[in-house]
Amino acid sequence: MNTWTSAIKSSTDSLTSGGLSKDSLQSTADDIKSASESLESDLKDLGKPNTSAGQQAKDSVDQLSSDLTTETDSIKAAVDGASSVRGIAGAVTTINTTLVTMGTQLVSTFKGLEGLDAKGALQTAFQQSSACQQLSSAGPSST
Repeated sequence: MNTWTSAIKSSTDSLTSGGLSKDSLQSTADDIKSASESLESDLKDLGKPNTSAGQQAKDSVDQLSSDLTTETDSIKAAVDGASSVRGIAGAVTTINTTLVTMGTQLVSTFKGLEGLDAKGALQTAFQQSSACQQLSSAGPSST
């Protein structure tokens, strides 16, 4: 999660520091897609926790993955359609709005997972997952 957040911040910061152009938007869209695909892969690698709420947790993560794909496709479509100053401004608006939506989806999913884990079984399963251990080594979560 930290890696995704850092990558998104870095890519959007480059827009404000480097000026707006079709190329800078395309680069930002590519960075967002790459960071989101990496997060999706990490989440899918977690698999289904071996708990009573494991299937619900897997379904939530699968839905998040699908949502992230839909949102990155929306960003790509907006950038691909930006051929004028007005189009570039519209693409920036779409990127900003979509990133807020993605952040909300992430927070909502993780809060939902916490709600499924009344007895701490999911937390234990995630802590024991090698994929989670790799994610955890990046530092504390920002959610």
